[in-house]
Amino acid sequence: MAEINITEERRQRLLGAMAESSIDAMLLYGNAWQGDYLRYGADFGILEGHGFALVSSAGPAELFLDSVVEAERAEVETSGAKVHFDPDVVRIVAARVDAAGVRLAAAPLHLLPSGLLANCDEPLADATALGTSGQTMPLTFRGFSRALQHHASLVHFAISDPPSNLSIGQPVTVVAKSGAPTTGIVVPREAVVRSANGEAIVWLHVEPERFEQTPVRTQSFDATHLVIAAGVTEGERIVIRGAELINQVR
Repeated sequence: MAEINITEERRQRLLGAMAESSIDAMLLYGNAWQGDYLRYGADFGILEGHGFALVSSAGPAELFLDSVVEAERAEVETSGAKVHFDPDVVRIVAARVDAAGVRLAAAPLHLLPSGLLANCDEPLADATALGTSGQTMPLTFRGFSRALQHHASLVHFAISDPPSNLSIGQPVTVVAKSGAPTTGIVVPREAVVRSANGEAIVWLHVEPERFEQTPVRTQSFDATHLVIAAGVTEGERIVIRGAELINQVR
């Protein structure tokens, strides 16, 4: 029986998905707390510092690290990846990406410094802020922070038309679309409630005066809507108004 090379199998699977999306290269970020993407792309489990893997069909994966200890370990433990070390790893990655001049995608977007997102095909767009009083405010994406803070990048938005009663420091909930396609049913957020065990559910109107609950898997759509990605089939009638009242009847 032929031995299965897991690393090469993952690489071919990733390259196949990139080809289907017409993406030339994939930039994957990882650190000790968020290392799954980096491990998948470069077969390296980072333990300290920050790392980036650049994957393309043009050659072997390139691994960029800001820790000399991690770079030395990567040279020994990784097979087929070209390892680069620089304390200013964001700078050299940005330069490498600019030099490549290809169509690039990146993940996870919320952890990448803004300087590495200029050539990516998935900018944040159509962001909305929801105030504590329920008011919605359209936002304009301004970029990501250039430096990581607590192992993540800050996302900067501007309120396109701020209301007169908005206060400095007032907390809001922000929802931004990344551009990635999602299939599902868009419903108001109040249609999805919690069961007794905390599970997300919706109520289906199956017959006159008869309602049944069903668990669902949801994703955010905007500040006032969710996408039901699983749990409801086409043609079923979902309770949109009054779901919370029905949910109180046990």
